[in-house]
Amino acid sequence: VFLVSVDWETEAIIQDIIEKEFSQQTIISVVHRYRFIHWFDWVILLKHGELVECDKAEVLLQRDSDLQKLYLAFQEPPTSR
Repeated sequence: VFLVSVDWETEAIIQDIIEKEFSQQTIISVVHRYRFIHWFDWVILLKHGELVECDKAEVLLQRDSDLQKLYLAFQEPPTSR
């Protein structure tokens, strides 16, 4: 487990490494930026330590969900895969 606060370019490099080197592994990632949210198979949203939502990012973002509200509030440029 590691905690990192990085710029956008470094974050993209880290995500590429995770995607390539750990593609067959289970990755649990705590994110505060949403630009790579679609890379993950499942999203679990916690609020004050309580489970609020759990589903695929695409599902949560297509309905009126707390994740959709957060995503739209912190809209970032799309990242291609």
